[in-house]
Amino acid sequence: MLIMLADDQEQNLQLMEMLCLADGHESVSVQCQDQILRTAVQQQPDIIVLDIFMPGETNGLDVLRELRRNSDTAHIPVMTVSSGFGVELHTESIEAGANMFLPRPFSASAWSKAIASLEENFRAMSV
Repeated sequence: MLIMLADDQEQNLQLMEMLCLADGHESVSVQCQDQILRTAVQQQPDIIVLDIFMPGETNGLDVLRELRRNSDTAHIPVMTVSSGFGVELHTESIEAGANMFLPRPFSASAWSKAIASLEENFRAMSV
């Protein structure tokens, strides 16, 4: 399974890359918001993990809305991640089109369960 990781912080990307490898998944990483949609269209990942707070003119939720509007990426499950948390951020994330929200810091176990859940739900929807 190919997981696209979008985060502006190198240490966050490295951690998520290691977690992907530990679970037997391939990953492709993107650090700039303007590369997220293009990379998703080109790579067609099975899952996208998207940081909500990335620097730039837009935030991760705006990028998520773009992903959902694009016919080439609308079907891809998206898990948003953020060090900010709370009911409002979780709700905004889901309303913008995320399939799941995972607050930071998260454990390797929480990561693995979240990815497995997204993979299972995606397979069920594809049948």
